[in-house]
Amino acid sequence: MRSYVLTGWSFKPSPGPTYMAPELRGIMVCGSVHGNPNFNDGDKIESSNVAKVQGRNVYTESGSHYFLVGEPSQEYAVWALDNGIKIPDSVEVLA
Repeated sequence: MRSYVLTGWSFKPSPGPTYMAPELRGIMVCGSVHGNPNFNDGDKIESSNVAKVQGRNVYTESGSHYFLVGEPSQEYAVWALDNGIKIPDSVEVLA
C-alpha cells in the first residue's frame, strides 16, 4: 500500500455525470501531498474515491493511504463546524 502525508486537507464530493444524484457520488480527500514520488512535496492533489476513514487515516479505492496531518483547510474547518462534524484530534495508526 502506498502511504502519503496530506496537509491542509479537506473532503469533497467526487465529480460525476451531471444527471447523477449527489448522494450517489463518492467522496475524495484533497490537500498538499508529501512523500509521493509522482508529485513535488506541497503539490495540491485530489484522491480517488475514499473507501475507508479511521481517525486521520484515509484509504482510497485505488489503494493509497493518506495520513491527515495538522489542521484541515480553513474552508473545510468552517464547513465541518457549521455542519456538526467533529474533526479527529489524533492520528490512529492501524496494524
